[in-house]
Amino acid sequence: MMSNYLKNFLKLFPILIFTLLFTYCRPDDKPVTPVYKKPYELSNEVALEWNKFYLSIERFTPGYNNPCISGRTMAYVNLGAYESIVLGMSDKYNSIATINYGLSMPKINSNDNYAWTIIMNNAFKYKFKNFFPDAPSSQQLDIERTFNSLMDKYEQDFDAATIERSLALGREVAEIIYTWSRTDKPGDAAYNKVKDPSYVPPVGEDKWQPTSPDYQAAVLSYWGDVRPFAASESDLSIYPPVPFSTDPNSEFYKQAKECRDLCEAARNNNESEDFWIAQFWSDDCPTLTFSPAGRWLAIANEILTAENFNLAESQVMFTKVAMSQCDAGIGAWKNKYIYNLLRPVDYISKYMNEPGWKTIMCPDGTGNFFTPPFPTYPSGHGTFASSAAVVLSSILGNNYQLTDKCHEGRTEFKGTPRTFQSFTQMAEENAYSRLPLGVHYRMDAIAALDLGTKIGTRVAQMQFKK
Repeated sequence: MMSNYLKNFLKLFPILIFTLLFTYCRPDDKPVTPVYKKPYELSNEVALEWNKFYLSIERFTPGYNNPCISGRTMAYVNLGAYESIVLGMSDKYNSIATINYGLSMPKINSNDNYAWTIIMNNAFKYKFKNFFPDAPSSQQLDIERTFNSLMDKYEQDFDAATIERSLALGREVAEIIYTWSRTDKPGDAAYNKVKDPSYVPPVGEDKWQPTSPDYQAAVLSYWGDVRPFAASESDLSIYPPVPFSTDPNSEFYKQAKECRDLCEAARNNNESEDFWIAQFWSDDCPTLTFSPAGRWLAIANEILTAENFNLAESQVMFTKVAMSQCDAGIGAWKNKYIYNLLRPVDYISKYMNEPGWKTIMCPDGTGNFFTPPFPTYPSGHGTFASSAAVVLSSILGNNYQLTDKCHEGRTEFKGTPRTFQSFTQMAEENAYSRLPLGVHYRMDAIAALDLGTKIGTRVAQMQFKK
């Protein structure tokens, strides 16, 4: 006769088997039904999350608040991310690394499945780990947190073999782009060589010299030798500044006086439009904000948070904006050290009989204000802004309205959002903002807008799409 224990066990046995089958599976046997979409069928989440994180790690990593170094890095990071997914959309997009730079990129097996979000996630992680080795420990941990947070979302949809294959491909592509970046010797690891104490600026009454209050050594005097992504040699050239003169009737003197007067008016009225504009676009003070190049990545983040762009479209925008910032830095700094023109603070002090005159840039709370430690002509801010404006206009149109909320809620400076009717208007205001801040002449802004337009046009013409 069957015992009651055995009878009860046999009754429960089917339930036990059902429970085991449907509540536990080994990772490589889990019952998934993945949908293998192309990158242009996916959301932009992975690209957006990593580019938002870029602004944080750039802000706190030594050397990266310099817009040239940041612009170059964001370009290589985003090119690597783009190349990691272009393999899955070769029907519509080109490999820029292959057609523009002659790099040999890996192939994919048409019989295998790939998870493009996982591929891109690992490509971003590899790039951040290698480009930011000196990032603070908290930022290093955030690299892992960002990667793991995205993996937790994506790995649930794929089997173990697809995940492993995808992680390997993402790393392989990122490693190729990073290795190529290291062949650009002037730009490689430039966060370790921002200042150049060996640089001896030319001497002359119109020439830049280390500037008060801290008389820092020249910053990135060699940056004109960095390898651009799109700009040609002619794209990087500009016309000379107006002839130097100390005559009060000269154009040079009038531009110095304009800078001085605008700065004094802003200093004396914290509620004025110019004071707001000067602080809104500054992005100069290390660790307080992202860099001037990072500002345009932040604007791209704002746009792609609001717009319904897929992963491919978003990564093309990120890569083009980033490349424009890299080449803008090269063009601006190349010309800064060709012309070596003195800053307004020195002209006003020496030739307008106002010794000790100060800008209103980056107050430190003790009465000190600063001027960037490199020559004035052309404006870096204006070059970064106009190059990005051309790229964004080529994607979104000339009359795209945007309220820039990059600094909304900040209390250290006036970052109240401002609304613009076009990217061109944004670029022009950004370039102008350097005058009431007290760090540039009007000619610096005008030359910068022209230079950035040439560079942005060249980037916009790159054939990402077939």
